[in-house]
Amino acid sequence: MKILITDVINDKALIEKKIFGRKYSVKVCNAKINNDIPEKLLREADAILFYDLIKIDKKFLNKTKKCKALVRVGVGLDNVDLKYAKKMGIPVCNVPDYGVDEVADYAMGSILLTNGNFLSYSNDTSEKKWIRESSCLRLEGRTLGIIGLGRIGSALAMRAKAFKMNVIFYDPYIESGKDKVLNVKRVLTIAEIAKYSDFLSLHCPFTKETENIINKNFFKLSKKNLVLINSARGKNVDLNDLRNALKENKIKAAVLDVLPNEPISYDNKLLKDYLNKTKYLKNKLIITPHSAFYSDQSITEIRKKGAFEAKRILEGLKPLNCVNNFYEN
Repeated sequence: MKILITDVINDKALIEKKIFGRKYSVKVCNAKINNDIPEKLLREADAILFYDLIKIDKKFLNKTKKCKALVRVGVGLDNVDLKYAKKMGIPVCNVPDYGVDEVADYAMGSILLTNGNFLSYSNDTSEKKWIRESSCLRLEGRTLGIIGLGRIGSALAMRAKAFKMNVIFYDPYIESGKDKVLNVKRVLTIAEIAKYSDFLSLHCPFTKETENIINKNFFKLSKKNLVLINSARGKNVDLNDLRNALKENKIKAAVLDVLPNEPISYDNKLLKDYLNKTKYLKNKLIITPHSAFYSDQSITEIRKKGAFEAKRILEGLKPLNCVNNFYEN
């Protein structure tokens, strides 16, 4: 059987080859766009492992002839036509449980970094300024709001509780009682989480419901000292509204690991201001290159789990994380 890895991976796929074994042939394409993938590889592939650079749309799917498994090596499904894949008889899976600790650590680190004014102090000392007058409050008793209390949101909540923070969350899809297990408080509206949060961390998927969930209406209700952290999906935050909030000092700072369009470019006013080092953003905006999940261990973990998921399907077993309801009646 033939396995195709479409994008991102540019090595010899030794991790995947070890898992699939000698009965399988693994081909690495290292495509940047769909047109980089030879149609012959799509026709011959029994399973396709893909990341975030390729669009698994109708045109792509119609080129597959033998494909029995599609595995998104990652969490996000923005680039997959799930319904059409099911119509074609192909189960689609993802890997939702890799890098949980890394992303939770990123969010907690962002809280510590911004609360301790480390960026400001570092910039000052590099200019021979020895100043420690910036506002810095104890974390104990301050409130962290979390939107999306899944694996990562829960891991972050546990970390924040260790720092004696109050934790509230908004997630209408989480079962009743989880708040008691984690000793956190559920709020029922976005307005409430805006009103009470000193820090807000996003851990929700990108859907029609969560698109621009952080917008001008949110900032009208939020605290002036709010720190916004987004390591979920770039389109969860309206960057134009965030720009206004930062420019008008409606919030303290923002830490973004994800953007609506990646990599970073001049296609948005806020990003243009950031790249031009505009004065109003000094010590108020941190952008990292979609790296919150990244560690040597998490990369190995995600590749192994993606390969095992495809192998399960090809060997007649039910996968662990099917996302297009393929196995439901």
